[in-house]
Amino acid sequence: MSNKYELAHLPSALWNDPFLPTDRLFDNIFSKAFPEFSKTFGIDALQKASYPKVNILETDSEIKFIAEVAGLTKDEVQISIKDNEDHTKTLTISGKKEVEKKDENVRYLLRELKQSYFERSFVINNYAEYDFDGITAKHENGVLSLSIPKLEVKKTENKVKYIKVDYIILV
Repeated sequence: MSNKYELAHLPSALWNDPFLPTDRLFDNIFSKAFPEFSKTFGIDALQKASYPKVNILETDSEIKFIAEVAGLTKDEVQISIKDNEDHTKTLTISGKKEVEKKDENVRYLLRELKQSYFERSFVINNYAEYDFDGITAKHENGVLSLSIPKLEVKKTENKVKYIKVDYIILV
């Protein structure tokens, strides 16, 4: 499942997605039409368009995304940044857990761990404030931490510069 996540109450880098209510309506209709979907694919992919769960924090020096990716290795998680035509950037966190190969010598008494896939996107409007070349990501104990440093804003002094005016003498 793919969803774009933007809310007005988040930092100014993240804004409102006009399609979020429509996405949620679609998710509700889909979950009613296919109630066994979550059991079949191993996770509740339709839990109010919010998997993985993410915290977004902003400090003076960075914006940080912390996502729960329990059960996935660092190789099963992918992070991408896309330049958009509307002069924004989209940060996407995705993951895919492959189903284990069936062993003919094993009979499952209960099998809940299945193949799953998720994708979650965040639109960053004022991307010129961030250093996308300096992004760092860490995966530890089922938690993905991604940090985008803010660019240093050079403060200009209120300095007055006087310009010398030369005189031209016409003869």
